[in-house]
Amino acid sequence: MIAVVGVFICGLGIGAALGPPAPDSLAASSPPIIIARVAAAPATKAPVTVAPVTVAPVDPPVIDPPVTDPPVDPPVDPPVDPPVDPPVTDPPVTDPPVDPTLPTLPAVGHIFTIVVGGAGYNATFAADSSAKYLTKTLAKKGQTLRQYYAVAHEGLANNIAMVSGQPPTVETAADCPNFTDIKPGSVVGQQVVKGSGCVYSANVLSLADQLATIAYRWKVYAQDVEKAPVVVPAPEAGATSAASLPGSSTCRHPDIGASDPTGSERPGNGFATSNVGFLYFHSVIDSPDCPTSIVALDDLSKDLLSEKRTPDYSLIVPNLCDGGWAKPCLDGRPGGLVQADAFLAKWVPKILASPAFKRDGLLIVTFDQAPSGKDDGDSRSCCSKRLPGPNVKSPGGTVTPGPGGGRVGAIVVSPFIKPGTANDTPYDHYSLLATVEDLFGLGRLGYAGLDDVKAFGADVFAKSK
Repeated sequence: MIAVVGVFICGLGIGAALGPPAPDSLAASSPPIIIARVAAAPATKAPVTVAPVTVAPVDPPVIDPPVTDPPVDPPVDPPVDPPVDPPVTDPPVTDPPVDPTLPTLPAVGHIFTIVVGGAGYNATFAADSSAKYLTKTLAKKGQTLRQYYAVAHEGLANNIAMVSGQPPTVETAADCPNFTDIKPGSVVGQQVVKGSGCVYSANVLSLADQLATIAYRWKVYAQDVEKAPVVVPAPEAGATSAASLPGSSTCRHPDIGASDPTGSERPGNGFATSNVGFLYFHSVIDSPDCPTSIVALDDLSKDLLSEKRTPDYSLIVPNLCDGGWAKPCLDGRPGGLVQADAFLAKWVPKILASPAFKRDGLLIVTFDQAPSGKDDGDSRSCCSKRLPGPNVKSPGGTVTPGPGGGRVGAIVVSPFIKPGTANDTPYDHYSLLATVEDLFGLGRLGYAGLDDVKAFGADVFAKSK
């Protein structure tokens, strides 16, 4: 094919065709045809010479190759997956399987525990009891646990049991007159420590460690803990130093190996180390958080003003006079149950009126132990199968031997508890710890984890908020 290109030069309207068309016989072999149209130059100007234009051959049109289907592989059998088990359908999230033996616990978010000196259940809850506020006013607001027991004698053994599940040693059953580490301190079944002494090593956990691990806030509000240092007797043989209770810190306890001078009232200072079970754990007293976690009782009034300031767990500890341990008090007040009742009448209404309690609170008021004297001693236990532990044969002591610390009773108050009720289910201090741990989603420590320890259940939390 011969391409023909026309070139036009515009002049004065005059055009001429150059040359005739080439013969057909030369079409295939002749060079490209040059065609030009030249306009006549004006008479007054030189003729214009037009350079020949060479017409380049035009490439032949590009023709796409015929479309052919891609080659088809021969048919192959589909791969066969290995056999699998039939799919397992999970139970609906909203309806998980429920163990009928476990109670459905309410959403308690703030727990307040008050422990005072015990006079025994019969004396405390008698019709003519001197504890008028406790038995006549507070009991109507909550539930009375009529079969609630202490786990040992003396008071310290119970205070430790309530916060760790540890059963008594010989020394804690005597209120730890010398602040000594427990030796050898080996751990046996149920995470229980075996040995002699009072202070548990740093690897032995208490409720404080459990709460801090998952960022729950806890405080002990201890009356008189902030007072000036007490006069300390010289250390006994083998002690490393005299007991020191510095007034600059509220984490007050004797030095390791020293005698404890706080077992009885001093003028103007009724704080007793043995009434704060947390002070017998190195994991607490060696922590820099101890002075901000164990604080003066007066701090409670400020912390109750807002839910944000109120700890998740609060332990309220009166001094020896206001808690009823002294009778009479050094300052002339009657002490005993009358004084403990006056303490409750002052502080419990503040707790019940606080935003934290109103929203999701639980208050437990109980007693460290029943009397342990020869004439009025009570060393019974709530549960016949309760273990004494590896360190003592009789948790009830030597004066009135027995498996426990006697019947003391307790009152529990909460928006989740029907007011004015009574309960005869057997409980004890290990049950109290188990209840706190269950409500906060913690594991159970020590003897709180025994199979026969029952936490508060639907029999207590029988009311929907």
